[in-house]
This record gives sequence, C-alpha cells and structure tokens, in this order.
Amino acid sequence: MNGRARPRIALLIFLLGIFAFAAPPFIEQINAEQVKDLKPTGYVNDFAHVLDPATTAQITDICTQIDQKAHAQIALVTINTLDGNDLESYSINLAQKWGMGGKGKDGQDKDRGVLIFYVIQDHRARIEVGYGLEPILPDGKVGGFQREAIPLMRSQDYNHALLLVTSRVAQVIADDAGVQLTNAEPPVLIRHVQPGDGGISFGGVVLLIIVILIILFTPLRSLLFWILFSNIFGGGAAAGVAEDSAEADSVGLEAEAGVEVVEAASVVSAAAVLAAEAQAAVGSNEGCTMIPEDKLTEFVRRACEACGANIEAIILFGSAVSGDFHPGLSDLNLFCVLGDSSFAALQKLSRVVKWWTSQKQPPPHCMTRHELTRSTDVFTIELLDMVQHHRVLFGDDVLAGLHIPMDLHRVQVEYELREKTILLRQHLLAAGKDSHLWDVLLHSAPSFATLFRHALIVLKNEAPANRREAVLALSKLIGFDPSAMEQILDLRERKVDPKKLDVHDLCTRYLSAIGKVTEAVDQAPAPETGNR
Repeated sequence: MNGRARPRIALLIFLLGIFAFAAPPFIEQINAEQVKDLKPTGYVNDFAHVLDPATTAQITDICTQIDQKAHAQIALVTINTLDGNDLESYSINLAQKWGMGGKGKDGQDKDRGVLIFYVIQDHRARIEVGYGLEPILPDGKVGGFQREAIPLMRSQDYNHALLLVTSRVAQVIADDAGVQLTNAEPPVLIRHVQPGDGGISFGGVVLLIIVILIILFTPLRSLLFWILFSNIFGGGAAAGVAEDSAEADSVGLEAEAGVEVVEAASVVSAAAVLAAEAQAAVGSNEGCTMIPEDKLTEFVRRACEACGANIEAIILFGSAVSGDFHPGLSDLNLFCVLGDSSFAALQKLSRVVKWWTSQKQPPPHCMTRHELTRSTDVFTIELLDMVQHHRVLFGDDVLAGLHIPMDLHRVQVEYELREKTILLRQHLLAAGKDSHLWDVLLHSAPSFATLFRHALIVLKNEAPANRREAVLALSKLIGFDPSAMEQILDLRERKVDPKKLDVHDLCTRYLSAIGKVTEAVDQAPAPETGNR
C-alpha cells in the first residue's frame, strides 16, 4: 500500500464510523398509519406528534366553537407518512370512516364537515370539504389558506402553520353563519430566519458523506465533483421550489407551479377541483336576485366619497350579470372608469379597495375612458363579453357605444386557442398520473368553453350566452364530437362520477375537439373590417 492511499483509507474508516453510528435513526422504517387503525381523539388528531399542548388546546377551542355556534365540524389530522399510498383516496376514506359533518334534526347527513389533513414527512396536505360547506369553501380558497402556511411548514413551525389553516377555515364558516369566534385570530406571519435555517439537516450530512466517499473512491469522482460544484454555486432553476401557482389571464389555462408542500383540493374526487363552477340556473334575472346588492351599493358610496368627480363610471360585469352567479363561489367583478389614473389618484381609491378585498372580492379593473376606447383592438374577447353582459352601477354606460373590431377578434380567438393548446399539452405531459390528468382537464375547461363560444361568434357572428349551448351549436356547425367538453363540464358540476369515465379516452376526445375548432377558426374567411 503506498503512502498516498493511507490517508484516504483512514478518512473512509472515519466517515463509515460516523455513518454507522448515525444510521439507525436515519434508516428507521416508519410505517404508514392505516385508515382502519386511526381512531378520532377529538377535533385535533395529531398522530404525527408535531403540535404542542397549547396549540392543540387553541385549535380544539376554535373547532368546538364552530361545532356549537355554526353547527359544522372541523377535524385536524396529522400523520407521518402515506408510505406510497394515494393522498386523495386516503383522506377521502378517512373522512368517510369518521363520518364528519353530523346529522340534522331530520336524521339526514348535513355534510358540514371539513377534514384538514397533513402528512408531515411526505410534505403533502389536503383539505376535504363536505358538500354542505363547498359553496363557501371552494378549492381555490382552501388552497390559498394552505399556500399561506407554506413558509411556516418549510421552517417546521407546525404549530403556527396548522393553527393558521384551521383559523382561516373556521373564520369563513363563522362569517357565513353570522357568528363570532373568540381566541381564533390566526398567527401573524413574520418572515424571519429560524434557528435552524441555513444549517444542514442530519439527512443532508449523511448525503454529503456518501457523496464525499464516491468522489474519493470511484472513477466518477472528477465528474461528480464538478456536478456538485456547479449545483452548489450555480443556483440553477431547479434548485428552488415554487411557493405558489401562477395565474393565467381571464381565459387562460391555470399554470400550476408544482408545489410539493401542499396539494389543496375539495371533497370526493378530482372532479371537485373547482367547486366554484357548480350548476347554475340560466338567466340573468334569477342570477341577479342572489347578488349581494348591499356590498355593491356600499362600494359605490365609498368610491364616490373617496374619489369624487374622478370616478366616471362603475360597472358590474361577468357572472353576476350573465346568470351564472353563485353566492360564496362567484366574484363580483367591477370595472372602474377614472378620469385620472395616476398613482396619487389610485391611492385615494386604494382605501376603498382594501375594504372591498376584505369582503372576499377581487380588486376592480381600472382604466381611463381614453384607454378603454384605445384597447378594443387588443382585448376583443374580454371587451366583447363585457359589452354583451354588464350593468352600470354608477355614471355613464361607457361600454354601450364601444366598437369591437371583429377582424381582430378572429385573430385573438385563434391566438388564444393555439396558446392554450400548447399550455394544455405541457400540463398533460407533466401530469404523471391520472389524478393529475383530471386536474388539468377540469382547470382548462372554462377557458376552452369561453373560446369555443367566441369561435362560434367568428364563424356565425353570434352565439348563445350559455357555454353548453354554444359548444353544441359549434359542434353542429363544424362537425366535431362535443362529448368530451360536455363530460368535463358535467364533472365540474357534479353530474357524473369520474370513476365511470376513462380519463385517457377523455383526453383524446378533448384534444381532438380543440384541434378541430382551432382549424375551423384558422380557415374561417376573414370578416369584413368592421366593428361590433
């Protein structure tokens, strides 16, 4: 043995000694808790043992108040690992086994239960919402609560993370029931470095030891060294984990960022991915009777007081005037026309918008009258919908005389169809498993249904407001199978069980329909240059 080899062998023995000493707890097998073995211990069921007694008591108090005051049930469950089991199936089975939601006086299920389910070591989470609470707790809302807790989960501050999510869910239920909760304030999120942040975990130490051994004692040592070096100092795009999902435009396919920390969904199946599109009675009169007029009146009052003559018009548009509005699910979309859109002018309106967003409504869209008239060539789809479905709350009807260039409308429809098709293919390629395929289909359907309606306008110069009717009319006009779009819309509206459908066949028919519609728009004769 030469002298140069002795130091390496000595180092190998030393490192193997460290690994042998530390390995038992690292490689200890933690078996997944089986649903049949889990017994409810109360509102808080911390099988992963991550909550301290004080937090457990506070969450229990919040859940008790919700049960007694709002007649709904919240259960928080933590486990260590799924050990390869499916997250959705596990959480649904657990919710069904425990029979959450209770029964009413008539003995019928109320379905007013929420299961907050966290799998600590797998970094997975899911919220199951009973049918009775889905109108006020759609998937997007509960997903937002979980995304808000991501920084706390990453820093292993499970007490504040789970208290935050539970408090958010409880407050929505309490607000809907008109009751007050005590001692239910969620923790204030202060982004700071935790004592362990920036350090190396035990698993990281073991991994580093293994890499060092490979570098020192294998032929791959030179290559692995440079890979390790580039990853440490290069900071490539794959080094980080996105914390939130990107939002596309109003007719865009949602671009999910692939967050592994949480997977939010509502109850029963992937068909619940967007409960906000539940079945609606068609007709503007019926929809309008459900609109919270008091909120609209108050917004107008506050905006006029804050901005004075600078507010030229306030217009309601979207589902609230097209007959698809659902209280607790749909947004009140407002369009404000301003005389001055400078930062100083916006600051005056911002105080009103702060109140408006506290009412769980999106900030209004703001433009000057000049900007509006000069934007008709780039927002043809959006403005055409607004022209056809709007209601003036204050001021002038600035949309009534708006002219939409229909030749540019055809171009935008084709552009949107092709762009969204590319996005759709990206998400289908990245889906990986069937449950994710369902998510992609359900998220993309509203975008393509809107575009199908506008494709019909391109080809026939008119289209029904109802998207189902528009899809059927378009299919008869150009000859494609509309069943895929109909079935996806049925899934969103809880009209069909996804287990009765083949998701691969559905994807095939869906892509085929989109392709035929796109080709029809592409080959459509250019409309005469004109406005509408």
